[in-house]
Amino acid sequence: MKKFISVLFFVLVVCSFTACEQEQVMTENSESKSQNTHFEDEFTLSNEALPIYNIHNEKIGEIDHFGFVIQTHDSIVYTKIRTDATTSVIEMDYYRYLINTKENIMLGTVKGWSQQSTEVVYLDNHLYSMVMTGDVTSKESRTLKLLDVNLNNNSLSEVFSEKGGFPYNSMVGVGEKLLIAKVLSNGSCVDEYNIRTKEFKTLIKFDFNDKTTVGEAIRQICADDNTISLMMLVKETPDSVKLRVDVYDHNMQYMRSVDTTDISSVPNERRQGISNFQFSDGNLYYENFSITRFLGTATNNQLLKTIDTNDTFAMATETENNKFKVFYQSFSQDNNYLYLWNTETGALLKGEFYADDRRYYIINMTRDSNDNCLITMYYRAKDSDEKLVPRLYYINLSEINFE
Repeated sequence: MKKFISVLFFVLVVCSFTACEQEQVMTENSESKSQNTHFEDEFTLSNEALPIYNIHNEKIGEIDHFGFVIQTHDSIVYTKIRTDATTSVIEMDYYRYLINTKENIMLGTVKGWSQQSTEVVYLDNHLYSMVMTGDVTSKESRTLKLLDVNLNNNSLSEVFSEKGGFPYNSMVGVGEKLLIAKVLSNGSCVDEYNIRTKEFKTLIKFDFNDKTTVGEAIRQICADDNTISLMMLVKETPDSVKLRVDVYDHNMQYMRSVDTTDISSVPNERRQGISNFQFSDGNLYYENFSITRFLGTATNNQLLKTIDTNDTFAMATETENNKFKVFYQSFSQDNNYLYLWNTETGALLKGEFYADDRRYYIINMTRDSNDNCLITMYYRAKDSDEKLVPRLYYINLSEINFE
């Protein structure tokens, strides 16, 4: 059975118009990855010790993990394979590591685990995330689950499961509501899950003809203190590919739209799945699963970039909305630049972070509501097998000199 393993270090490439086409691309990518010896050499189905350092390069802790790592205000939630086996069915344990006490707390287990989404939403001291079980490349064999990590009592529970669900839905938290942008057959929608009443309802739906590849489809969802924004793929004909941001209030009442097609001059880039999207007061960040990144403004159907970006530019994963967003250069052996972006003013500050061994480069970054960051660092030489043990740095943004 084909197997996708979602790890902290890599994001699967997804490029498609429709749900049907995404199934085909996922299968092709699975076959391609299985033939990539670099991936096989570097990341096998086994747990790995990940030491934790402070900004002074002092070791302050360690977790033994595989794949998923996310921050809370006082801890690290991570995954760990129960047994180091390479079978097609995995039992994945979820743990919480308390940073101050170095205590590891078992949260629960997901059986038949195959992929963990990097999208995590924090609401009322709960973490909500998506996980796939079964064969993720087969709609008939996979199951999409919404997990609830209760940080009050350190437990893991399943909110719902959907047979054949799409692996790359996006979601965002607004008040007491979890909003999920879902891919459907011949369409997409935004579903609301009320964490108080435990009720689901569909707020809005868009039609997309999978056969003719004509229609509108939600690519990503985001929110700020006042609005909810949808990044839309618009295909008026089979050959046309446009992008548009639709803005709503928190009651999903339509407010306005902005044409963002000029994010890329390449139609194939515009059709890609989106790994990150932020829109607030006309300030836009866009990152797809291919090479396109954009940071700047989108007003009056005109795009103005704030900074030149490349395919190593990425945004730190955050569990809560914050008007300041942190960016970094991922897998860049040229520099370890960090950027602090104010979504209200559009101002951008630049900083740098290096380990005591300056060969280490940043491969991933997360951030909590107190501006504490987890920076995963690694090194492998371009022209040899020389490599360094991965490190996890726990630092505060105030310890970085941004200017």
